[in-house]
Amino acid sequence: MSNRPWYVFAGIFGVLVLLFFAHLLVLAGAVNWQFVNSPARARDISEALGLFSALFSGFAAFGLLYTIDLQRRALHVQNQDAKRNTALQLRLLHMELLKLSIHDQDLHNVWSGARRTLCDK
Repeated sequence: MSNRPWYVFAGIFGVLVLLFFAHLLVLAGAVNWQFVNSPARARDISEALGLFSALFSGFAAFGLLYTIDLQRRALHVQNQDAKRNTALQLRLLHMELLKLSIHDQDLHNVWSGARRTLCDK
């Protein structure tokens, strides 16, 4: 999908709604609301509005699929960020534990022994 702002899609939807109501007003003016007494005219009007009903249903389905795709992408980005943050936090925790163990007097002999072992190699 494109990176168009939301108001572009809202504008397109608004134009379609206006066209729908304009078509409805034209039909109402053409039949002078006499379809109450004539089932045939009511059927003609419902058939004419069936096209717009199908179009709006199609746009609603497209909008639903579009929002599902947007949510899928956002969830993927969120998962990637969570993985990076988890790895970073694990590294920071490891560094903090190393700092604490270096400054711990009880472990001083361990670090001095490790220093001697590294220097001997």
